[in-house]
Amino acid sequence: MIQRTIVLGFALGSFWAAAAGAVPGQLRFVTGSLAVQENIGSVSVSVLRTGGDDGAVSVQVSTGTGSATPGTDYTPVNTTLSWADHDDAPKSFSIPINNDGFDEQNETVTLSLSNPVGGATLGSPATATLTILDDDNAPSGPCSPDEHTLCLLQGRFRLQVQWRTNQGQVGEGMAVPIRDFSGAFSFFNPDNLEMLVKVIDACGLNNRFWVFFAATTNVEFTLRVTDTDNTTTKTYFNELNNTALPIQDTNAFETCP
Repeated sequence: MIQRTIVLGFALGSFWAAAAGAVPGQLRFVTGSLAVQENIGSVSVSVLRTGGDDGAVSVQVSTGTGSATPGTDYTPVNTTLSWADHDDAPKSFSIPINNDGFDEQNETVTLSLSNPVGGATLGSPATATLTILDDDNAPSGPCSPDEHTLCLLQGRFRLQVQWRTNQGQVGEGMAVPIRDFSGAFSFFNPDNLEMLVKVIDACGLNNRFWVFFAATTNVEFTLRVTDTDNTTTKTYFNELNNTALPIQDTNAFETCP
């Protein structure tokens, strides 16, 4: 009896020691800001579990205040994401985006994490801003170059950039034509070149137009490239405080010839 008591006591002690040393982890958004076009249909947002995976945990995710109108610009979301014991895979939820057809400014939705369960805590960022980019006020017809617009490949492709800083300063990139297929954008002032971009006619290679660009910045920016022949638009987004990676999109436009 004494031996069994000792064994049982040891087992319970080990259990509580393990429980006391459990690390459920932190729950956070992948990014604090993201942007989508309003004609995308829906956007998937991911939440990470980092720093530990002990035990089952969950967190509530919801959409909230912002300049976008719930029910008109997007469908509100209030749901729960759950992880099993030793599960640290990203979990995602979807936000339906409504293409309202109105000519309006870009609008925002605030995303929030709350009520973590199972010993998990909220990491950073626990809030995020989703920007819905309006596509109804985009110019139509052949590209017309101006101080903020590059027109490439004999004016077929229209390129424009919007940027945002940590201090909330926003602006449009200033266009610098270089060749028929390439150009640059400067941010803040005309002498501060931030991005080189090319649209390449590769219809003879893989039946596509390619988009290549490289940017020397860590501010948030959204590059829009539009094929004015059929108004197809590709959007490239760089998160605030992330050093922009070069893009070589060899499947950008299936709009040959």
